[in-house]
Amino acid sequence: MGRMNYLAALTLAMGFACTAWAQGPGPVSSTSQLRIDSAVVQGKSGRPQVQGYVYNLYGRPAVTVQLLVEGLDGSGRTVSTKVFNVIGGVPGGGRGWFETAAPTPGETFKVSVMSWAWSR
Repeated sequence: MGRMNYLAALTLAMGFACTAWAQGPGPVSSTSQLRIDSAVVQGKSGRPQVQGYVYNLYGRPAVTVQLLVEGLDGSGRTVSTKVFNVIGGVPGGGRGWFETAAPTPGETFKVSVMSWAWSR
């Protein structure tokens, strides 16, 4: 039985390695399965907030979805970052809401998918 568990774990790990390689290194603004629609608004505190939806174009729920917000200067260079989770994940074929305080400094902001996992 121990050998069967080892082989199952090895197969699962190889599947995750292939998936990670297919997604490419680092954050992506959208994938073939996840798409972001975001906007910057003035929060109640007067500071900018980044909010929007992550759309899941795949049939399985996406869990532990992490997004990266980059604060950009006037030339488009990253000057600040913030990583946060989409609370509750994103249902298969649905969307998940997010909002967070924008990182400072930053004149404009870019949101990208940092990581996620598919639920069973």
